[in-house]
Amino acid sequence: MKWFRPKPSDPVEEPKPEPTKKPPGAFSTHKQHQPVTLEQIEAAAFPVRNARTIDQAGKAMDDASCTQSPSGAYRFATVGGVPDNVIGWFLSQGFIGHQLCAVMAQQWLVNRACKIPPEDATRNGWKITGLSADKIQRLEKLDRKRGIKRQVQEYARFNRVFGIRIAIFCVDSDDPKYYENPFNIDGVREGSYRGISQVDPYWCAPELEGVDVSDPSSENFYEPTYWRISGKRYHRSHLVIIRYSDVPDVLKPTYQFGGLPLPQLIWERVYGAERSANEGPQLLMSKRLNVVKTDLEQAMADPDKYIEKQQSFAESRDNFGLLNIGMEDDYSQHETSLGDVDAVIMTEYQLVAAVAEMPATKLLGTSPKGFNPTGEFETGAYRETLAGIQEHSCTPLLDRHYQLQTKSLFGEVIDIEVVWNPLDEPTETEQAQTGLARAQTAQIYQELGVVSQEQNQRKLKDDESSGYEFDEVEDGEENGESETDRLQTVLQSLASGASVPAQATGISPVDEVQSR
Repeated sequence: MKWFRPKPSDPVEEPKPEPTKKPPGAFSTHKQHQPVTLEQIEAAAFPVRNARTIDQAGKAMDDASCTQSPSGAYRFATVGGVPDNVIGWFLSQGFIGHQLCAVMAQQWLVNRACKIPPEDATRNGWKITGLSADKIQRLEKLDRKRGIKRQVQEYARFNRVFGIRIAIFCVDSDDPKYYENPFNIDGVREGSYRGISQVDPYWCAPELEGVDVSDPSSENFYEPTYWRISGKRYHRSHLVIIRYSDVPDVLKPTYQFGGLPLPQLIWERVYGAERSANEGPQLLMSKRLNVVKTDLEQAMADPDKYIEKQQSFAESRDNFGLLNIGMEDDYSQHETSLGDVDAVIMTEYQLVAAVAEMPATKLLGTSPKGFNPTGEFETGAYRETLAGIQEHSCTPLLDRHYQLQTKSLFGEVIDIEVVWNPLDEPTETEQAQTGLARAQTAQIYQELGVVSQEQNQRKLKDDESSGYEFDEVEDGEENGESETDRLQTVLQSLASGASVPAQATGISPVDEVQSR
């Protein structure tokens, strides 16, 4: 009856699970890059190689590309033997896009790195020179009305966020091609200037034409001739454009003719600092490691009971729980030292501050640990950074603003110079010490006869920080004649025998002289 029995089926082999790959690390240096060719490296490094001429309709002209292709001049050199994974790491530092920069700027640390330096650079404001006092007062009143200080801060802040900032100066004109033609100050009528408008780079399209795209020796090579914004062409002379950090010509098309944005430079250091700060509480809660000697063979004989015992142990494991062990069981506890964790965390934040070109005390509002505890060097370097923001980011905007403002308000072009107020704000004690030193110096010079009392009074009157207010006509002075001049006239009259006119004050200068 064996033939009625079913034939045994062939054993089915269960599919072996594929080995799980270890996920790459969160940092760019943890990624394992595969070997790549030079062509692949160039394609990844320069996704946009050449700029092309754009016609008035906004279409690229295929027959007007750069006559000298950069592919031969900008080739990677194989001399030196740079490993592929190192090249891949540098390629990972490429442009991340303006939209991603805007997203990263929401993070509190990136936001402070972009916002605080422009605010510190413009906090004390600026002065206008080259005009009469009444005209300066009118300009300052219009600046407050239009929020020019806020505009300057925003201009410098978003330059750090996007790596480029574009400012449009709104002028009413009857010429429909006013912005398309090169800028001409004579085309600005009285009352036609309305203020400043700023545009994010993802709303702008660069357009190049002529030698700006074909001749590398041109002074404006790879500098967009026009910017198309909302379908309207703006000649570059009508705009004031700044860049956070310029890139070489070969990378300008990739960066959409902008500069290096700060979020791209700082994101990895911010992630490292925030992750280090989050590791601190986790280490604090898991720094104790409990060790109980166990017979592993007996535990594996009944794994369910062993797991149950482990779970019961874990539930009662805290600073207030009890642990019952056998007479022959051995228990020990190991603790992780947390002595230098705070220094490591602060070091990560100091690296973030170094990329942002500002002291850690400004970025975090706390005293630094490690490096230079006094912070004197960082403060001096930060002042230089703020002075650079004033000169390279804010002054060009204000120069064009006041050029248009004076032409629109007064009907003429006036040469105005913007002078920034000192960055440091002295305390009341420092102001009192400075005033005392100036008063002592003035007293010494007056006693030596170097200056007169009237000269010291004029100097004190011109000093806005003195705290004193003087009338236009000083006491004892009429029609520009001082008390000393009148006294000299009286003495001359006495010598010649002439009569002395009576004084309205009731006491004549003669009586005053005789009383002396």
